[in-house]
Amino acid sequence: MSKGGARPGSGPKKGSKHKKTIEAAAARDALTRIYLEKWEEIARTALQLGLGELQVLDNKGKFMRIYTKAPDGKMLQDIIETIIGKARQEISGGINLPQLDQLANDIRIILSKK
Repeated sequence: MSKGGARPGSGPKKGSKHKKTIEAAAARDALTRIYLEKWEEIARTALQLGLGELQVLDNKGKFMRIYTKAPDGKMLQDIIETIIGKARQEISGGINLPQLDQLANDIRIILSKK
């Protein structure tokens, strides 16, 4: 008789999905269907938000451009990133080799004591 620990054949089978994962995928699929049905309207609205609302007024022979709603830079950035992709971002920083060497030495010492 075993006294605990892992048992062969117990637990979820390899490749099986958790109930919450299945529910989340179904919700994403439903939302995607709704977005695909209205994609033109969504794209048009996003573009309007990004560009803002502009009026050109004639003021004594001068044309004035007045925004009744300011352009949304974040929306424009999202549209551009959707079309041409996101800009690469460099990750700064590096590996501190002296600290890494010290850590490796400490691990060797601990393992040699066993």
